[in-house]
Amino acid sequence: LSNANLSKANLSEANFTEANLTHARLDRANLTKATLTRADLSNASLSQTILAQAVLHGAALAGASIADAVLAGADLSGCNLSRLDLQGRDMSGATLFKTNLSKANLIRTNLTKANLSQADLSKADLSESNLSRSSLSEASLLEANLSKGDLTEADLSGATFSKTNLAGADLTRAWLCGVDLSSTILTESRLQGANLTRCTLLHNLPSLHPDVAATRQAGHWLQPVTLTYKHEFGYSHILSACILCHDKTKQHCNTCLEYVCASCLAGHFAPR
Repeated sequence: LSNANLSKANLSEANFTEANLTHARLDRANLTKATLTRADLSNASLSQTILAQAVLHGAALAGASIADAVLAGADLSGCNLSRLDLQGRDMSGATLFKTNLSKANLIRTNLTKANLSQADLSKADLSESNLSRSSLSEASLLEANLSKGDLTEADLSGATFSKTNLAGADLTRAWLCGVDLSSTILTESRLQGANLTRCTLLHNLPSLHPDVAATRQAGHWLQPVTLTYKHEFGYSHILSACILCHDKTKQHCNTCLEYVCASCLAGHFAPR
C-alpha cells in the first residue's frame, strides 16, 4: 500500500497490522478503531484523518503529516513522535505509554486522562495544555515546558524533573510522590491538596521567594498542603523554628535547614 491514495476512505476497524503505508495519502480517511500496529506510516499524509481509538502501537510515523488529525483515545504506545507538531490536538484518553514525544509541540493540546507513563517528554512544549487526570508516572520531563498547564489530579509519581517549567501550572490534588523538584520552576503554580510524599523540595526556596511577609499581607494563604518530608538521611527532626515564618509549633528537619512548613509552601506556590 505504499503511495496508495486512500483519502476520504471509510476504513473504520480495518486491520493494517505491519502494513507498508509509506507515502500513502490518508487525508480525511476514517480509521476509527482501526489496527495499525507496527504499520509503517513514514511520510504518509494524515491530514484531518480520524484515528479515534485506533491502535498504532509501535507504528513508524517519521515524516508523517498529521495536521488536524483526530487522536482521541488512540493507542500510540512506543511510537516515535519526537518533534511532531501536535499543537491543539484532541488527544484525550490517548495511550502514550513509552512514547517518544521529546521536543514535540503540544501547546494547548488536550491530554485529559491520557496515559503518558514512562513517556519521553524531554524538551517538549506542553504550555497551556490540559493534562488533568492524566498519568505521567515515571515520565521524563527534563527541560519540558508545562507552564500554565492544567495538571489537576494528574499522577506524576516517579517522574523525572530537571529544569522543568511549571510556572503558573495547576497541580491541585496532583500526585507528586518521590519526585525531585529542586531545579523545577514553580512560580505561581498551585499545589493545594497535592500529595508530596517523599518529594524533594526547592533547596533555595528562601532566596527565590524572599518576600514572605508581602505574600502573607496579600492574603495568599490557603489550606496547608499534605506534606510528608524525607531528607537525605531518611529521618525527620524538630527544628526550633521554620526558616520562613519562624513558627515554632510545626515539625521541621534539623539537618536540612532549607525545609519549610506546609503553610509556607502553600503560601508560595498556591496563591488564590
